[in-house]
Amino acid sequence: MLYGGTIRQNANTKFFIASIVSLIVLIAVTVYGFKILFLNNGNNRRYNSLLYAQVINNSMPVIEVTTFEEEALAENNITIQGEILKLLGININNPISILSREIPIVKAISNKDANMEATIADNTISPFNLSEGQITASASKRGIDSGNFSRGNSGKTVDVNDPALKEALAKSKPKVLIYHTHTTEAFSPNGNYNGDSNKNIVDIGQDLKTELEKNYGVSVIHDKTIHDSDFNNSYSKSRVTVEKYLKEYTDFDLIIDMHRDAVYSKSSVTMNMNGENVAKLMFVLTKKNPSFSKNQAVVDELTKISNDLFPGFCRGSYYYNYGNKYFNQDKSSNAILVEVGANINTHQEAKNSVKYTARIIAEYLNNQK
Repeated sequence: MLYGGTIRQNANTKFFIASIVSLIVLIAVTVYGFKILFLNNGNNRRYNSLLYAQVINNSMPVIEVTTFEEEALAENNITIQGEILKLLGININNPISILSREIPIVKAISNKDANMEATIADNTISPFNLSEGQITASASKRGIDSGNFSRGNSGKTVDVNDPALKEALAKSKPKVLIYHTHTTEAFSPNGNYNGDSNKNIVDIGQDLKTELEKNYGVSVIHDKTIHDSDFNNSYSKSRVTVEKYLKEYTDFDLIIDMHRDAVYSKSSVTMNMNGENVAKLMFVLTKKNPSFSKNQAVVDELTKISNDLFPGFCRGSYYYNYGNKYFNQDKSSNAILVEVGANINTHQEAKNSVKYTARIIAEYLNNQK
């Protein structure tokens, strides 16, 4: 009887120890997963904070209006389901990722396509399927500089720069104001957010200013004020900046709040023009904004010009009802919000888009005369 009792006692001890070990492992995995999703203190901190807000919002909806506004949550395109699936290696925007986990041949083909895409990006293969020398010769026969043309989805060949659009700089009054509500938004490989103005959206805005002034004679103010040190109050701070310039200059022909989007699918925000990968543009508007119809007219004209010159370069428009303080678009009939690519784009791809964006803006300003 004593022997049997000893056996049962040993079994109970082993079961107890196994239970404790399992509990410790479960706690460790839970804490680690929580840290990855919500407490990463690197460049993804705001992204993770927004995901945390999504979790809280599912149980306490009031938190949504008191912590993160409509724009903050929607702009980053974050869902709880999407993040959990990403941890499992599944991309909900790419069904092949699910099949590739179960069927080896699908995974092999998928990896082959990914490697091919990376090779094309690294080697900047021309969309004409010709060598650089052939492109130069072909372009020269038409009197077009080899580095100064592009082919969009429609197959049209178009000059990137149009010297005829250039005019003397308007010294008395700038035509364009560029600013950044989310000043530290950044691109790969610089993280989702970066405080270095040479590695975030500010650098893209500076390139646009340079391009417009140098090639088109358009006088530009580029404001580099950091508005998102307190992310929830970004639009309140940028609104003060816009009001300051409007008080001084009355209005501008175009006011641009330049951002970058946040998406999972790179193909949706990238295209190849003139042998280089380029981040696409998208406009964002607020329907309840008192100036909406006029803002919409500006965006419609810019979109039409983009589609005519560089088909596929503009992703279209995205609409909110109120957004956050109307995204300051109620302050001017000429105020717009532009998304240049997304966090999944490289910094260079965003810079590559600038010359096309400048041409579109120059055409628009010329049409307003």
